[in-house]
Amino acid sequence: MQHPRTLARAAAVVIAIATVAGCAGRQKPSQSTIDLVDRADAAELKRDHATARQLYEDAIAKAPNPASERFARHEFADTLASWGEVDNLAAQLEAIVRIAPRDAAAWHDLGVVRHNLGDDAGAMTALLEAQKLAPGDPRPRIALAQMYWIAGDTASALAEYTELRKMDLPDRLAAKVDAAIKYLSTGDASGLK
Repeated sequence: MQHPRTLARAAAVVIAIATVAGCAGRQKPSQSTIDLVDRADAAELKRDHATARQLYEDAIAKAPNPASERFARHEFADTLASWGEVDNLAAQLEAIVRIAPRDAAAWHDLGVVRHNLGDDAGAMTALLEAQKLAPGDPRPRIALAQMYWIAGDTASALAEYTELRKMDLPDRLAAKVDAAIKYLSTGDASGLK
């Protein structure tokens, strides 16, 4: 099992792509917003970052409804993650949760990003909100367990991993959770890799 800090850093780089389903008021992104984002994506593929940035920003500024803005910000956030612009990524995620406060994926990603920016209190708030909104999603619980472990709060980390283990997990993840539980319960590091 990798060290929790390594996993948290990796999670900041590999931001999960949140779906647009269930956007504010069941609206879908406008075609004009989708077109601008498609053009931004095409510019990004050509490594024309300046044009891509401008097109993403235009898509956000010209979004005719909250669903369109949310979509454009999610897409821009994914690109910012690939560029390593963590501060700007945090700003996009914060805007998303203002637009769509029930977007558990955005709350989770914001928690991971805040942690990587050194704002552990803000990270904890965001991750707890993600966990509340999506209790069956293991991602917030994993991130919370790692944060507790890093902070030396082994009792809270163990509690999160124990709750996580009650979920239907892929075998590889279940084995890692079992190893973390074993280590936190007994100090036996034999299962940690």
